[in-house]
Amino acid sequence: MSDHPAVASHQPQMTPQPAPQLAQTPESNLAGRLRHGELTIDPVAFAARFRGQVLALRPNEFRLLAHFVANPDRVFSRTALIDSLGKDSGLIDERTVDVWTGRLRRALREQGVPDPLRTVRSRGYVLDSIHDDRAE
Repeated sequence: MSDHPAVASHQPQMTPQPAPQLAQTPESNLAGRLRHGELTIDPVAFAARFRGQVLALRPNEFRLLAHFVANPDRVFSRTALIDSLGKDSGLIDERTVDVWTGRLRRALREQGVPDPLRTVRSRGYVLDSIHDDRAE
């Protein structure tokens, strides 16, 4: 960047975007890993595992899954999910979330992971908590 006032005023200003923060839940451990049944999300390593096997996920699929695992039992609108992925909801059509969710579900199914998401008609998507009936 130049110190000359005329040049400095024409430099584009880059505003750093904060990385999406994943809420810590009782299911998460000290290393920042999140768990949902046999599914483990490691945001630091940008890896998702099912029964110890790394899942092949695209970046948006991973971020979407991590967001749901970090925030179970909450219905998220399409706009809220776009925002949670750090995207500009003004530039992305809400139906894009349906595409991301479809790809996530397909990727999980192809790798033997049961679909953890539930569609809430006219509202959005939710990841329901897993309840262990044996513990009751």
